[in-house]
Amino acid sequence: MERNRVCRILLAGLTVGMLFAGPGRTEAAYVNPYQFPAAVQVADRAEKLRYVAQKTENMFKGTPQAEPVYTVPKGWKEDRTSLKGVRVEKYLPGQKGTDRVLFFLHGGGYIRGLSNSYRDWAIAQSRAIGQGDVYVLDYRISPDAVYPEALKEAAAAGG
Repeated sequence: MERNRVCRILLAGLTVGMLFAGPGRTEAAYVNPYQFPAAVQVADRAEKLRYVAQKTENMFKGTPQAEPVYTVPKGWKEDRTSLKGVRVEKYLPGQKGTDRVLFFLHGGGYIRGLSNSYRDWAIAQSRAIGQGDVYVLDYRISPDAVYPEALKEAAAAGG
């Protein structure tokens, strides 16, 4: 019984995340930019390495664009704080429906920081579990922090 409930919550969260992010953001779930397209003939290992190196270089080119200031959804409060020295953004629902707490670790491979999309996704996940408090970890990223610093921050803040 409990397992089915957990599965329904996870499925609901994933669905909300995909719908909320929109098709432009979910394309990565279907297309791996590092797959070798059928149109590209890759003959040997050296050619594969060149292809991946070029894709990686293209991904990191340019200057990241600044995001607009985050607008907290209606009915939610934001508190920027820290847990054991780690920056955390805390989002509190006006109408709390559960005592559950969501500790949200955003993606980004330790090279991309916290973004508005992740904030929105965390709040959507909270709605899926019944409107609980949300803690979104804003761990340090590369090059300011090298592996495993972000992992240590996550463990410290969550412990």
